[in-house]
Amino acid sequence: MYATRPKVLDASRAPVGQLLIAFGSAVMRNTSTYDAAQRTVRQLNEGADSRAVVDQAKGILMVGLSCSADDALRRMREISQARHIKVTEVARRIVESHELDVG
Repeated sequence: MYATRPKVLDASRAPVGQLLIAFGSAVMRNTSTYDAAQRTVRQLNEGADSRAVVDQAKGILMVGLSCSADDALRRMREISQARHIKVTEVARRIVESHELDVG
């Protein structure tokens, strides 16, 4: 609701204005909720992907170094901390280099 001069809109129009404000508020709230849900889905997918890569790298290390799963993860963490990169990046590099060696 818009007027070019002050006090042109009468009080009978107030309910319509309040209804428009309520609809706008609902749209904004729903958009925010939807964005948060999308962000959660994206994070869960990324987490599942990261977990799969880390597990694959642990398997590669366990076979190659004859170590336990805990030892393999500990070694990846040590590399991660020493090189200041994420464990998932260390795992990705291990998997990629293994695929090059095997492939």
